[in-house]
Amino acid sequence: MIFRCKDTACGCVTEEEQAPVCCPVCGGGMELAGEETLTGPQWTTLGIFWLEREEKDPERALYCFRQAAALGDPTGISDLGWCMETGTGAKADPRQAVWLYEQAAELGDIPALCNLGFCLQHGIGAAADPERAVECYLVAAERTYPRAQLLLARCYQEGIGVERDEAEALKWLKAAAFQGDPAGQTALGRRYEFGDGVEEDPRNAARWYALAAEQGYPDAQCCLGVCYEYGTGVEENKEKAAVLYRQAAEGGDARAMVNLGWCCESGTGTAADRQEAFRWYLAAAQAGNARGQCCAGWCYEMGFGTQKDQEKALVWYLAAAQQGYPRAQCNLGLFLEQTQPEEAVAWYRSAAEQGYAPAQCCLGVCLRSGVGAERNEIEAADWFARAAEQGDLRAVRELGACYEMGLGVPADQEKALKLYWEAAEQGEPGAQFNLGRCYESGDGVEMDEEQAVFWYRKAAEQGDLRALTCLGVCLELGKGAEENGEKAMECYRKAAEGGYPRAQCYVGINYYYGDGGVARDDEAAWSWFSKAKENGYQEACYWIGQCLWEGRGVPEDKKRAVACFHQAFQLGVTQAAFHLGVAYQKGWGVKRDSAEALRWYEIAGKDGSPSARHNLALMYLYGDGVERDPARAVRALRALARQGSAEAQYLLGTCCAQGDGVEQSWKQAVSWYRKAAKEGSTAAQCALGQCYAHGTGTVQSSKKAADCYRAAAEGGDPRGLYLLGLCHQNGEGVTQDDGRAVELYRQASEGGYSAAMCALGWMYENGRGVEKNPEQAVDWYRKSAQAGSLAGMCSLAWCYQRGQGVAQNYEEAARWYRRSADGGSLWGMNNLGELYRQGKGVPQNYQAAVRLYRKAARRDDDTALYNLGECYEKGQGVTADLKKALSCYRKAAKKGEGSALCALGRFYEGGIQVKADLDKALTYYRQAAEELDAEGMYRLARCYAEGRAAEPVRGEALRLCRAALESEDLMQQEDTALRDELEALVRRLEKE
Repeated sequence: MIFRCKDTACGCVTEEEQAPVCCPVCGGGMELAGEETLTGPQWTTLGIFWLEREEKDPERALYCFRQAAALGDPTGISDLGWCMETGTGAKADPRQAVWLYEQAAELGDIPALCNLGFCLQHGIGAAADPERAVECYLVAAERTYPRAQLLLARCYQEGIGVERDEAEALKWLKAAAFQGDPAGQTALGRRYEFGDGVEEDPRNAARWYALAAEQGYPDAQCCLGVCYEYGTGVEENKEKAAVLYRQAAEGGDARAMVNLGWCCESGTGTAADRQEAFRWYLAAAQAGNARGQCCAGWCYEMGFGTQKDQEKALVWYLAAAQQGYPRAQCNLGLFLEQTQPEEAVAWYRSAAEQGYAPAQCCLGVCLRSGVGAERNEIEAADWFARAAEQGDLRAVRELGACYEMGLGVPADQEKALKLYWEAAEQGEPGAQFNLGRCYESGDGVEMDEEQAVFWYRKAAEQGDLRALTCLGVCLELGKGAEENGEKAMECYRKAAEGGYPRAQCYVGINYYYGDGGVARDDEAAWSWFSKAKENGYQEACYWIGQCLWEGRGVPEDKKRAVACFHQAFQLGVTQAAFHLGVAYQKGWGVKRDSAEALRWYEIAGKDGSPSARHNLALMYLYGDGVERDPARAVRALRALARQGSAEAQYLLGTCCAQGDGVEQSWKQAVSWYRKAAKEGSTAAQCALGQCYAHGTGTVQSSKKAADCYRAAAEGGDPRGLYLLGLCHQNGEGVTQDDGRAVELYRQASEGGYSAAMCALGWMYENGRGVEKNPEQAVDWYRKSAQAGSLAGMCSLAWCYQRGQGVAQNYEEAARWYRRSADGGSLWGMNNLGELYRQGKGVPQNYQAAVRLYRKAARRDDDTALYNLGECYEKGQGVTADLKKALSCYRKAAKKGEGSALCALGRFYEGGIQVKADLDKALTYYRQAAEELDAEGMYRLARCYAEGRAAEPVRGEALRLCRAALESEDLMQQEDTALRDELEALVRRLEKE
């Protein structure tokens, strides 16, 4: 139902289901009105009612305007033209609109005349005719119509349909403003703000903006908000700026929506609120504002105030870019660079040609590297220079890099540093990093590690992950700052968590070794190495290979490890060559191939790997897969030794001691051992100690020997602990102390040193430094034997043979003697031979015994020579041959073998293969007795008792008999016949 105000002067007309209580305009009464009673102006008012109400009805409005036009109302005709122009309520018909505007204008409607001018200016519904448009504007402007005045001002300013005339333009603009038109006031404010046709006057600009803003004009509210935000013409007040932006945004101003979004994003003048920021950016974007579209795209890309959505980000970037907004074009390029580099370069170029510095820089980077376009370093440098001229700090830094490396410009380190300084001092983190790098390496400047740390720290504080990592390296190595592994690890971890692969690898290395204040954690190391590899850090392939090689954080898999080393080497990680050499040398993960091992060691050695050169030297020293060439090995070891390699110095000492590849010289050996010992080589400290102990190559000194062993022991060397234990056991160079010896043997045993286990067994067997405990002795002998000690095997076998600390078991004794003999033990060969002669634990087999004796005798073993002599004497396993027996006895006797000395005494006493000579016999018996040989003592005692070749010496004879009966030799020989003879002689002498 249609209702109109009863006051005809009011003119209010509405259409509602129920009668209004009162007129919404004047407050008077309302009356029901039929359509047939409405006038043209009333129809026009009703049409406007349907367009301005919250629930618009364009079709009903169009109907109303048609009714008004039919009744000849000029305003209704003009409004109907507007509907035809804009397609409101019906399909747009610009030609019909122009005709209607002309009709209304002829009837004197000024807005219609202005609208007609606008159509003629822009060629809407008629051919463009700017001169006639100006005529329309002028008539309407002179009739004080503000819109026409503003349009006429623009025509004069831009020379549209008239000659340009700034004064005339300003006159008409002021005419609109002074009438109180908010659009005119806002436009005049802009003139004063930017000095456009008038003298720049920020205070006047703000005044005009305020006048328009007071009328609720959104554009003016936004402009005034900018003035308050930056203190332009008014005192800065960011809170008031935010309020004005909100008013304008709520009034539909898209620019204000973006500005309000920024305030909410940054917390400028209002509480920071990501979701609110995104909401306003999106509203601006949906209103078609290019900047708002770009910001909405960024929010979707980064997940700022909303969930990440790369597809929506792309949509909004594209929308803004297609409007020519350079920042969006640049962002779109960054978005597409990895997947569509050619398209990215096209967008960079579009933005760059508009003068957008970040895009110019991005375009330069692509051209310099040949990404998305043909590589062109000269053009790249030109774009960097253009962006740098605008003050783009990244471009300043990139231009510096061009000068540093001579890319597109002549190389000029001085210019490069000047540019780095320029950008760095203004806070550009990449330039600060580059400056730190130059100071660290002394590239173009005097090396200054403290300056390097200063700039790395500056860049790191801004989040530059490369700088943060380099700062960590400096802290770890104590370069330019106090060494601090824990702080270094903090830097690595922060950069690693930021996704920087080099730092991820370094975090992995610290976990791998348990450095940087963290405990060793193989799983964590593997995880970080894997992340670094996934992110493209080449060295991580090498460390993943290390983990697989050693089974650290992942099951051991040398085949996969070798594949990783190959990949790492191909990627330029040359240290992988050494591990490939080891793999091929040992046949680990690949088929053993000495030639290939040699090749990889040579590659690694040329790259400076001391370990590779060392292994290469060992291959030639021992003939491992190559023809043995000790002289070549010595040359390689000398080179390493001169570089301070303690291990090479130690090996050189060993070569000199053995005359291997060099003239034998104990003096030279000691010299190299000393050098290596000073460098901390515990092996050299032990070797030097033995030289002092035996007086080989230097003056004998048990004290200096003990000092060397102590140094090795303090370095945790198990052999050093063992040798120092021997010194304490024997009181050589130190105070004799069995308890201390046991303590040192135990420490060495815990380090896996088998000789110390054997020594500890001996201490338990004999009750030295510990309570005597045969069972404990057997336990330690067994551990020693199982650890590969030949002496431990023989000692364990001896316990089984004697039933000492374990049930007697000749078979077990034979088994352990055989294992030791197979390992080259002379003791094992002799004792196993004895078991074969006696048929204990093995079938009696004299030939087998002789074979073992001969094998040991070939190594000039005195016991084996005696045993072999005994076999020739008795015809056991060989044809009896007293001459050969005598020869063997003589050889053994020269080495001080007691039983052989006794045997020679027998031969001279009995004239066997020699002329009988009792004096010589007595001499040999005495020497045998001095060696505690039981039979030698017995035979000498018998000679003394019987007065042969001397007066009877009953007391000495008795002493010798008793000594023989208590001797270890008699106990070991288990010779019951000899024992009986000794006891009989003792009884006889005691009766006399």
